[in-house]
Formats: sequence, structure tokens, C-alpha cells
Amino acid sequence: MSTLDHITQASLARIIGVDDQTARRGLRDLSKNGFVMRSEAFGAVVIRMNPDVMYRKKFDNDEYTQGVRFEFAQNKRAAEAAFDGDDEDLPF
Repeated sequence: MSTLDHITQASLARIIGVDDQTARRGLRDLSKNGFVMRSEAFGAVVIRMNPDVMYRKKFDNDEYTQGVRFEFAQNKRAAEAAFDGDDEDLPF
């Protein structure tokens, strides 16, 4: 199994020639539109590319790609079912 190289948001901004704020705004827009997914664990934030955008195909037998595709589908369902009410409406 190969490993993935990771870069920081600041490194991404530097590589593409924009400031940190512009990179943050761009990643937020990409996330809202399903191109990337942001997840956080152990104090680190990871941005994953949607494999259907990267590879432009809907089927791939690669186990990792299938796993990432599943995570995107789960997050899309969660976003569609997101709670739009007020905290006062919560039962707890």
C-alpha cells in the first residue's frame, strides 16, 4: 500500500500563489459543492478530494477509492438532512 503525502493549508496557498484567507475561502466553496471533504481528528484537519472529480469515473475497484466515495455519500446525506432550526427547538 502506498502512502499519501499531506500538505498544510498554508503550503497549499503558497504553492498556488494566494494568501491563506483566499485558500480557506476556496476550500470552503469546494467543500460546499462536493469537490472536497473536510474531516477533523486528533487535532488535524484533512481535506480529501472527491474521487469522482479526480478520476472522472463512477466505478473503481480500488478499496481506498470506494471508501472515500462512501464517505462523500454519507456526508452528502448528512448535509441534506442538516438541522435548519433554532437551538431552542432541540429536544435536549
